[in-house]
Amino acid sequence: MKNRKVWLIIAIAVIIGFSFAACDNPWIGIKPGDITSAHECSWTWSNSTEHHWNECTDPDCDKISELVNHSGHNCECGYITHTFSEEWHKDGTIHWKRCTDADCEEKDSSEVHSGNPCGICNYYIHIHSFSEDWSNGAEHHWKECTVGDCEEKSETADHLITHGLCTVCGYGTLTHTYSVDWSSDAEQHWKECTVGDCEEKSEIADHSPANGICGTCGYDNTPVISEGAAVSAPTAAGAIITDNSIIIAAVAAPGNGQTVEYAISTSNTAPETGWQDSTTFTGLAEETVYYIFARSKENAEYYAGAASTGLELLTNYHDSMSNFYSFEPQLRPHPYRASVLIGKTAKIDTPSTMSGSAAFTVHANDASILELVSQTSDDCIVKGLSLGSARLSVTANGRTETVIVTVTPQALYTLPADQVKRGDDAAFRSTYSGSLTYLNENRFVIDPTYQLAWSYTTSGNIDIRAYYVDRESSAQRGFVQTTYQNAGWTYRLNDSNVSINTTTGAATAGNLRLELKPEFIYDGGIPYLQITQTLTNTGDTALTNQRFGVHADVMIHGNDSAPITYMSQYGARMEDLTANATMRFRLVCQGLESVSDVSTLWVGHYNSRSANLYNDGRVDVSNTDSGMAFSYQNIDLAPGESRDFVVRFTQVQ
Repeated sequence: MKNRKVWLIIAIAVIIGFSFAACDNPWIGIKPGDITSAHECSWTWSNSTEHHWNECTDPDCDKISELVNHSGHNCECGYITHTFSEEWHKDGTIHWKRCTDADCEEKDSSEVHSGNPCGICNYYIHIHSFSEDWSNGAEHHWKECTVGDCEEKSETADHLITHGLCTVCGYGTLTHTYSVDWSSDAEQHWKECTVGDCEEKSEIADHSPANGICGTCGYDNTPVISEGAAVSAPTAAGAIITDNSIIIAAVAAPGNGQTVEYAISTSNTAPETGWQDSTTFTGLAEETVYYIFARSKENAEYYAGAASTGLELLTNYHDSMSNFYSFEPQLRPHPYRASVLIGKTAKIDTPSTMSGSAAFTVHANDASILELVSQTSDDCIVKGLSLGSARLSVTANGRTETVIVTVTPQALYTLPADQVKRGDDAAFRSTYSGSLTYLNENRFVIDPTYQLAWSYTTSGNIDIRAYYVDRESSAQRGFVQTTYQNAGWTYRLNDSNVSINTTTGAATAGNLRLELKPEFIYDGGIPYLQITQTLTNTGDTALTNQRFGVHADVMIHGNDSAPITYMSQYGARMEDLTANATMRFRLVCQGLESVSDVSTLWVGHYNSRSANLYNDGRVDVSNTDSGMAFSYQNIDLAPGESRDFVVRFTQVQ
């Protein structure tokens, strides 16, 4: 009961409070149409962000009606209350928050995206990447975005059709209209498209014929050809000559683009056919004079040039020694020695020690041996008439020197006994003069070309002499020694020294007989003293492991210490370099088909030659009193059997 009284007292106090307030603002709680007091309420709402009310129309009265909260999005007082969404709305440029009223388009927090994706709304800005290739339809072409499923297009445009094809994207079917007339250049012809600036061509083909008037288009392609350039004649320098081939050095080509071609003939007239690019000629005949010509070769711009003068060359004779020149170039004639075959010609150059314009003369006493055919200021052509050696005088700048020209047989030739010279032949003595010795004894057998001589000595050895010509004084000429004091070469059968019978050329030791057959051989134009050594078993029982050898205290001219060089190609060479014209004396005892290979060859001091007769010592020696020895060993002979062993000696000054 006491509580109910308390609540009643509180309620009465509240009513009394509101009554005092109502007296101060008589409009509160009434609407404008209900006002009956002296105040006139405005029919226009006033409002704030939260309420709306009516104000007294009396400008001096500040009375208002009751404050009413706004209701809804569009309040009756006209005030609009926006409620914005929590989620972001966005387009390709900005983002915002939208009013939640479906009919309201008000935006809040609108701003441009920041970053990609945007750091506020997480919007990703799509960047297009358009294809390089064209897409097209019947009327347009375009380039499509290649990113994901994007359907964006770029460069969309109408087709530009030319000859049935869009010139931009290629859409359509190509059509050309070609001229009926031919177009052409120096190599081809064609028909051109006549549509606009089209450069398309059809029926492209080479002219036929390529050089001349084309049978299709009529183009005249006949070449303009000029005369060929002149070239020099081939020279003998560096020429390589065998019995069946010649190789010459190439002739310099002209500077107009032509090359050089060559031809060969047995006459001194250039042939019409047979020209070749190579400087090698094969399939030739031995011992034959050939003429080699050169000319500029025809090409598209030039005719073949005129042929040069012919180079005259002589092929070698084919024999066992045909390669001897290549073994040792020194075997070619000395500048003061030359050779020519009987019936053939050869060119003789001015000796290298002379200069100036030269004149050539054959000695009157030798006119039956050598003929002077023609001459220039530098050389001459001679012809061999008969076997022998002739003197050819060369005069230049007031100086005269003598070249000895040896005329030799044309083939491998063994000199018959009736053609050799003898030391007591009075007619032969004219070949000697000055302080040099002539061979005045009948025992000396002499080569008629005056290269070599031989005889048996009184002690039973074989003596070999070499002919010498002083290159500056024709008065100094004659045979010189090749062994000390002309003692010759000493033979030994097995271990017994033997003496060669001067009549039979034979020596005997027990049942073993050795017989020598010396003879002059002309091989490849070179004279040799060839000695055939025949070993015979004269007994009734077989002989085994037999051997024989020969040795000498060698020298040449006046030089007892002449250097000796071992030559693996053929044997050994002794030469005198102190004489006025170098002399070279050769032992040919191995490596060639025409001789028998020795078992041993020894070169050294002369005092040791006998002790080393059956030993090998294939070395070079110089500055020593020299000796040589060679032998044939391990020889088996049946009763009555004979075997030949061939050795050769030669000298070229």
